[in-house]
This record gives sequence, C-alpha cells and structure tokens, in this order.
Amino acid sequence: MIKRLLKRNRLIRNIAVNRKLKEISPVMLYHSVENTVKLDHELLQGTLHNVTPEAFGKQLEQLNKRFQFVFIDEYYDRLAKNQSVDGLISLTFDDGYLSNLTEALPIMDALEIPGTLFLCTSLVSSGSFWRDRVRLLEGKDLLNEFLIFASKEDSDFSRFEPEKFYSQSKDPLGMNSKRVDEMICQFLDYKHIKYQNLGNDIYCKSSDLKKINSKYFNIGNHTMNHYVLSTLSSDEQIVELSGAHDYISSLGLPQSMVFSIPFGGRNTINEDTRSALRNLNYTGYIYSEGYRLVDSRIDEKQEGLVVATRTMPKEIDKY
Repeated sequence: MIKRLLKRNRLIRNIAVNRKLKEISPVMLYHSVENTVKLDHELLQGTLHNVTPEAFGKQLEQLNKRFQFVFIDEYYDRLAKNQSVDGLISLTFDDGYLSNLTEALPIMDALEIPGTLFLCTSLVSSGSFWRDRVRLLEGKDLLNEFLIFASKEDSDFSRFEPEKFYSQSKDPLGMNSKRVDEMICQFLDYKHIKYQNLGNDIYCKSSDLKKINSKYFNIGNHTMNHYVLSTLSSDEQIVELSGAHDYISSLGLPQSMVFSIPFGGRNTINEDTRSALRNLNYTGYIYSEGYRLVDSRIDEKQEGLVVATRTMPKEIDKY
C-alpha cells in the first residue's frame, strides 16, 4: 500500500513538473565545467559554481528532449519582435573559464547545441579579476591588515568589516568596486605579493578564443573587469562596456548583442548602464537570479531593451 502511494506521488510530481516546464522557456547559466576543483587554485575555486562535464552532458541531453536550443540572440530577437519563445531554451556561460572550450564545447558540438560565452575580458589579458584578489586577501588572512592600510588612504574603507568584506565589497549600494580593486592592488604591491595571472590555467587566453572553430559558439559582453556597475560612474560604466565590446569584436568571432550583467542582480545596474547599452546597440541584458528551471522568466522590456533571467544548474540537477 505504502509503495503504491509513493509510486503514485512520484508520478503526480513528475506530471506537475512536466506541465510546469511547458510554461517556461529557460535560459541556462554555467560557469566552470571542470572534472575536479584544481588544488593549486584553491583560492580561486572556493566559491566557484562548477558542474562536471559528465553532469553537464547529461543535463544537456535531457533538456534537449524537452526544448529546442537556440542562441541567446535568436531568443532575444524573438522577444523584441513579440514572437513566441515557447519550447525554446538557450545556453550561456559567464566569465571565461577555459573549461568552457576544452570540456563544454566538444559536448555541445556532439549534441549540436549552440551556446554563448559571456566574457570578462580582463581574465584574458591578466589571468585574474578583482574577486580573485579579494579571495587572495582572504586566503592569506590579510583582510584586517588591508583594511587598516586602506583606511589610512581613504577613510571610507573604515566602513568595511573583515568578516563581512567578501560580501560588503560587492554590495550594489556600497563603495565603488573599481576603487576597492585599485586599493587592493595598491596593498598587494606594498606587500610585494604577486596577484597577476592567479588563474592563468583556469581562464581563456586570446589564443584559446581565436582557435574556436565551431558554429555552435559565440562570444558576449560581461564587461572588462566584472565590477558592480551600479557603483560606478556613468563614464566608468561606458569604459567597462565599450572596452569589452571592442575587444570581443577584435577576436573576429561571432558576437552576441545581448549583455550579461556581472553578479546578475536587479540592483547591480542602473539607468546609466541601460543608456550605455542602448548606445552600443545591444538588444537587451540578462539577469541571473535562480537555481531551478522554473526560476527562469521573461521580464518586460526596459526602455527598449529586452530583459530575461537565467537559472544556474547545480551538479546534482537532473532534468
């Protein structure tokens, strides 16, 4: 009797899930697609969202049975034209992990599934970005010393708390994140600590990107430095967006005209961001706010820009 009830409940749950999936057109967000977290880069990997290639492949296979994969630009073009995206799904990656090319792309080619890498271009040129430097301070137990150093240079740094610095330093309502990064670099230079190329064998290089030979891959804008845009001035945002845009154009690869927001929250951009995107002729921008397929949704257009939000699968997710 109990077994019959459990079996029936599972069947009911599956029916409910299937019905719910028919009501959404998800956009998927991945970061690293790596077999193991590399021990020699523990400082970088501590909070990394990673899905193994095996899990990634199985997730795509299952999703491919339920939806039709399209590039994010086709998805957004349909929305811009008020056309239906029912039954469609789009695949995206953020930041610029080398595993997107070495591990994920072969799987995508085999399954004929298109996807977009939203590139943070500072990773290509320097092998690290400011969140890696924040983790470096944490890993070396230098946050107290850094904040004493920084507060002497700029009293605004006294508002930070060492135990909360990781989250406070990326607060959309907090200090200019470019200023935070510059102070961290100044401190690391003072301490004679090397911080360039922290993720040298984790992130893509320009030579890796230029070797891409697949009709299932294009490159999108994730800014130059992954700063919290809403904390930057209008001019600083223009530099971040246009600098990354121009670099991606120089690669000679298919370029997406959808923008991926660093940190992906609604308060991490503002009207200055939208104005800069319109001036660069972007179709729209994309949030990243959920971990379940049903968290994906299409928002109303914002001043002529199409807006949607993505779901970020976990290693254990099965579809």
